Amino acid sequence: MIETIFAYFVVYSFLGWVCECVYCAVLDRHFVNRGFLNGPFCPIYGCGALAVLILLAPVSNHLVFIFLSGAICASIIEYITSYFLEKLLNLKLWDYSHHKLNVNGRVCLKNSTLFGILSVLLVTFIHPGISQLIGDIPEKWLHNLTICFFIYFIIDTLTSIHMFIRLKTKFEEIYTLLEEKRALLESYRENLQHEWDEKRAGYSEELKARIERIKKEISKFHHYKFPYNRILKAFPRIKSSKNQLRLHTLIERIKESNKN
Repeated sequence: MIETIFAYFVVYSFLGWVCECVYCAVLDRHFVNRGFLNGPFCPIYGCGALAVLILLAPVSNHLVFIFLSGAICASIIEYITSYFLEKLLNLKLWDYSHHKLNVNGRVCLKNSTLFGILSVLLVTFIHPGISQLIGDIPEKWLHNLTICFFIYFIIDTLTSIHMFIRLKTKFEEIYTLLEEKRALLESYRENLQHEWDEKRAGYSEELKARIERIKKEISKFHHYKFPYNRILKAFPRIKSSKNQLRLHTLIERIKESNKN
């Protein structure tokens, strides 16, 4: 029984990833590997599907009730996931504040409606076939597949968490350097606002050295940015909980800094 439920979780996590990728590919007109994990799975969809199938099994013939309950159930899971990931990583991976009728930017009416529609499709069309397919897998094979996928999910989850934590740390370092550079320049310009032209030739060598050191540190970003490209593309509105600055905004500031 547990192995069958876990198999449902794996299948619907994969199908959820497919839905996310197709939906975003249509909107953005290019493929993006969506999801928290590195692999082709979105566990939040797997959890949502299991919740809908288990909790709504007694009322599987009432489509309106499935739509409403599925929308609410999936939204609760999305909200809780967003909250705990933010507390764990100090990063807000998605933000629906720009959508109408949102709750703290974690869930919004648009997505809840889509979850409701998916819940109806899941119960009425998708799950009967998936249930039959998994039921036909020999018990020994199902047992071995469960062990393999369980180990995989643990490894991928730990690896992904580590990458997000490193990304957050790197961006906080860059943010601090950018603020230091900005403060240095503002301080110097304020002191010379009336004598800038006359003293340009005597520009402080010490200040030059400090600015160059900061720029050198910032330029290193381009060497370690590559491993995090997938995360930045998968979560375009990702932001730091500490300073509420979107990481893509910080990238633009880095580019501007390198020009100065």
